Amino acid sequence: EPGREVAPERIHVSGGRVARRRPRLEYPRVSASARLAEAYAACERLARRHYENFPVASLLLPRAVRPHVAAVYAFARCADDFADEGDRPEAERLRRLDAWHARLCAAAGETPPDAAPPAVDPAGPAAARPPRGARADSAGIVDGVDADDVFVALGHTIRVKRLPLAPFEDLLSAFRQDVTV
Repeated sequence: EPGREVAPERIHVSGGRVARRRPRLEYPRVSASARLAEAYAACERLARRHYENFPVASLLLPRAVRPHVAAVYAFARCADDFADEGDRPEAERLRRLDAWHARLCAAAGETPPDAAPPAVDPAGPAAARPPRGARADSAGIVDGVDADDVFVALGHTIRVKRLPLAPFEDLLSAFRQDVTV
């Protein structure tokens, strides 16, 4: 079950100070459990890096939904970063949001409304991806997190929680407006 706690919270007393260690979470086990667990863990790392209250707020959620919330948060955080990249030209920021929308649809198993056939790199898909951990100009690596991880986790979340795409698309539309208005 996603987000099942596998170690209790530990409290340590040292020099009169109390320090708490967060419980370790175990992520979903499915046919590709290692890949899926890696994807959810990457989303959680991104969420923890960007929002200092996420670890505390997520403890208020049922354990089973925490990884799903992290996946949704990672998707939204990255898209917001694309829109807010003021040093990039408007057209590039919009292109990145469009690419994010296409990946959202692909992760959910749907075709984006105005989708053109994908361009094929003659050297193969691996040639088009930047090295893991590198910041990419495209939507491949975002703040040190592989976008594939975001969409593996988000696609799983959309399917198992039967989430409609409309709220995600509305969010992307709002980020587009942030760029153009």
